[in-house]
Amino acid sequence: MPFTPVKFFAWILTVGVTFFTFVAVRFYVRRHEKLNRFSIASDVFLLISTLFALATVCYMCYGSLHEIEVRRNHPDWKEGQIYNKIFTDSNGLALKFVYFLGLGYMVELWCIKVAFVLFYWNMFSRTQGQKRFALYATSFFIPATFVAVIVTFFTHCRPVAISWDLKLIMKHGRRCTPNTAKSVQWLLSSSNIITDLMLMAVPLLVIRSFRLTRIDTYAVAFVFLIGIISISATIVRIFYLNQTGVFQPDFHGNITLRQQHHFELISSIEVLAALIAFCLPAFRFLLKVRFVRGGPGISSLSWASARFRSVGGGRNGDSGVYSGSVPSGTEETIREDLEGGRRAFRRKEEVSTEMIVLKTGSEKWNRGRKWMTPPKSTL
Repeated sequence: MPFTPVKFFAWILTVGVTFFTFVAVRFYVRRHEKLNRFSIASDVFLLISTLFALATVCYMCYGSLHEIEVRRNHPDWKEGQIYNKIFTDSNGLALKFVYFLGLGYMVELWCIKVAFVLFYWNMFSRTQGQKRFALYATSFFIPATFVAVIVTFFTHCRPVAISWDLKLIMKHGRRCTPNTAKSVQWLLSSSNIITDLMLMAVPLLVIRSFRLTRIDTYAVAFVFLIGIISISATIVRIFYLNQTGVFQPDFHGNITLRQQHHFELISSIEVLAALIAFCLPAFRFLLKVRFVRGGPGISSLSWASARFRSVGGGRNGDSGVYSGSVPSGTEETIREDLEGGRRAFRRKEEVSTEMIVLKTGSEKWNRGRKWMTPPKSTL
């Protein structure tokens, strides 16, 4: 079945609702956390991306409804006539929207990348050696690529207004748009893929030294799978544009409405996957502390993610692992353990967080074992 404007409208609504739901749930589950400057800055960039996403979704819904109305009022028109009607109404207002739609897409995507980097600085700010170098390289490369992409986007068409001004388009006999320009799209796609791979490499350097359980491994693999989906969408988008012929020298900047919808659909998948990958670590509470037969056991990923909790304030959940009597320096100790991927050196008077967890679990295990053991016979 063809991809109709009604289906496209339904898809955009679904993407928008999913996007804003993940953002809202992320802020909800973190409402009691104490935020430092990195966390606050990361949330600010996430909100900026959300605002641009809201504007993008509103425009795409408006454009879909406008196309549906034009097709309903002129059922006998051909695709070329419908295209001209949509993009020449209101003195080319739709062309301006399409131009800034490409700009909004880049801002959304790179704001999520910057939010990722700030999130990593919050987690791994004291790492050394190879891990710290990777963090520095990622922190520099992502803003640099954003500047390069934005400059290329605005300077590709001269004057810039030839992307939407109908008089200039008629004067030059063609329309120039960076949204389908070969140089812009190849730079955008390659920068997006490289930065995504760098964002995936930083946590891999840290967690490779963890002894993850099977469930932890599945959870981490799922997050990276979402990131791979975003990269795959970038590759599909650039190959799709090449298939439409927009990269040919004699192309005049016009693609069909169906091609435009497919292009926007792939881009929305790309941004949505990046957003979900960023929000998933906030849902770490889904990883439960587990006690296994033969002694207490705790998920290494769940234990490491305790750094994000207010340890002394009391997780009063089912396991009762983190009690109110935990020393005030424990959260800092967990940060050192997480960032170093090993047990940090402790002075004799300091209490190990891991030992607190194991001791509490051992007491629970011993009580349960005592209750289950039958009394010894007097014979």
